[in-house]
Amino acid sequence: MAEKGDAKEYWFEFRRKYRKTPEFKHYGTEKLKEDLWRDWCARKKMSREKREAELLSWMRGIKGTRGEVIDKVNGDVRYWVVGDEKDDIVRDALRARS
Repeated sequence: MAEKGDAKEYWFEFRRKYRKTPEFKHYGTEKLKEDLWRDWCARKKMSREKREAELLSWMRGIKGTRGEVIDKVNGDVRYWVVGDEKDDIVRDALRARS
């Protein structure tokens, strides 16, 4: 859903456009969806360096195996807003942890 969104779009417009998609239907309550949308928009307006730094600092605090960390990261808003190189950033951070 993050790839489809635009930070300049309002919640009601986004919900109207994508409410029938499977990702949108199966992601919790309406309030949770709206909260995620607002968090995503706020983070999208930050500078790229700040978003990357926030993701890396959050990742340092995650405990678990490599697979568990990847699962947690893939489901988080901080990961969604980083950009195209997000997989490389996560891979490098995990490599540095080991």
